[in-house]
Amino acid sequence: MLLLFKKEAAILVEGLFSDHKSLAEAVKKVDVVICTMSRVHF
Repeated sequence: MLLLFKKEAAILVEGLFSDHKSLAEAVKKVDVVICTMSRVHF
């Protein structure tokens, strides 16, 4: 699915739940937030 977003010219920005600063910076840069988590967290 991420590849489909990239094909549509989406810019993907990453942030880590465990790193508040990187997450806050990522959210400041975007208009839409789509949250995904790896299977490790389930």
